[in-house]
Amino acid sequence: MNPMAEDDVDRPETVEDLDFALEDLAGKRGYHRQLDADHTATFLPRGGALIVSFEETDETLARATGLPVAFDFAEEKSWSVLHIAARRRTWFRGDAVFSFFDELSDDVLFDEYDRVIFFGAGTGGYAAAAYSVAAPGARVIAVSPFASADLARAGWDSRVRDTLEVQGAPRYAFAPEMIVAAEEAFILFDKTSLFEHVHASLFYGDNVTRLAVPGLGWIRGVPLERSLEGIGALHPLVQGFGLGALDRVGAYGLLRARYRHNPYLRALLDRTVERGGDRLTARLCQKVLSQGKAPAFRRRLREARARLEAEGTLPDWLSEA
Repeated sequence: MNPMAEDDVDRPETVEDLDFALEDLAGKRGYHRQLDADHTATFLPRGGALIVSFEETDETLARATGLPVAFDFAEEKSWSVLHIAARRRTWFRGDAVFSFFDELSDDVLFDEYDRVIFFGAGTGGYAAAAYSVAAPGARVIAVSPFASADLARAGWDSRVRDTLEVQGAPRYAFAPEMIVAAEEAFILFDKTSLFEHVHASLFYGDNVTRLAVPGLGWIRGVPLERSLEGIGALHPLVQGFGLGALDRVGAYGLLRARYRHNPYLRALLDRTVERGGDRLTARLCQKVLSQGKAPAFRRRLREARARLEAEGTLPDWLSEA
């Protein structure tokens, strides 16, 4: 549990609770501002690094703390936070949001910080990339980002077709073009999702690093961002990329934590049973069982061994199960 959430505010359960919690956290030094009916902006001044984050409120409330990811960094790393919340799927677009970032740019708020990091996932990843143009030299970390909210450009994505703009507004629009002034942009996407792969491929340039995250997409019904948080990789990825202290090799090293994540291992087992055959299933089960107790893997190992033995193809390396 985040100490900020546990000690200072009760865990939010509703959107109204979340508004009260964010206003409380902002305190007298910051602000919690209603931009329009769908969007709020919360500013919490702390240290010399500023994380600008974008989350839909249902994603925020699904977290263990009920608070945005960015506020973890305020507590743990003393980062300043500027958080934009959307109460529904708006793609963080609207005249009030456009004007807010115009105002921030005119007021040179971003120039006051040593590091500015734009972060988001899904539609928040799209927004993080698109609005980063307001802070040239910022670093962008986008997880499973969409490239566009324009039906003409992204209507092929059946997951979100009904929520896209019929005619995309011209401002802060096509995210891959908006990151041209970023110092670096890191695009993390689910390697197993064709839609995510296509969106990620539209982000290009010498300042862009695309990372195809292996395997976590097999965990059904769980967004990539939440799986990254589940394996303990999200925070070090954001911190490392945000501060320029992590490269591609280091990032994939962090992703190896999935091999200790039970939801990933169960998804991997199901996929191996379905596609890999008994030998590969037995190999996987032996590996997992060597790390500790895992009844489901023990059962699958016995089943695979019995079939191989009945076929007369039991390999020498397969020990008694």
